[in-house]
Amino acid sequence: MGQYYIVVNKTKKQFLNPHSFGEGAKLCEFSFGSGTILTGLSFLLANGNGRGGGDLHTNNNLIGSWSGDEISVEGDYADEDYEHEGKPCNLYMLAFESDTYQDISKATYRVIFEDDWYRQMRREQIEKDNRDWYLKDEQEVLHEQFPDLVAKPKTDA
Repeated sequence: MGQYYIVVNKTKKQFLNPHSFGEGAKLCEFSFGSGTILTGLSFLLANGNGRGGGDLHTNNNLIGSWSGDEISVEGDYADEDYEHEGKPCNLYMLAFESDTYQDISKATYRVIFEDDWYRQMRREQIEKDNRDWYLKDEQEVLHEQFPDLVAKPKTDA
């Protein structure tokens, strides 16, 4: 199966899940993929956004919110240097299995769509690909952006 990864902000106790961006969760899958999670990470790390051409022109509070923080890419096979419910665990497990860390993936993915160029490019890509399946969180965000192209995700029963 392989090792799965998430991007973790240790300072703010937040994380990004590649699956929410439509990326694979293995290191090479999301680092060589479409780059959506890396775009989101760039926006989170951006210090000084909105002051020049080529910036994302938005007042969204997420832009730059991770600037200067301690960030790492954590795998589910990583060393168990943490503890959750009295048992050793790694940061990947702690982020997913506890209420200590907040998943800001969907909120960050939504920020990317505030850019008109990206929004139009993504619309054209969806029309061209004509896919009928998406990862759950990805589909939720894409349906919000393009309800005419992407079906509403099915709810868990």
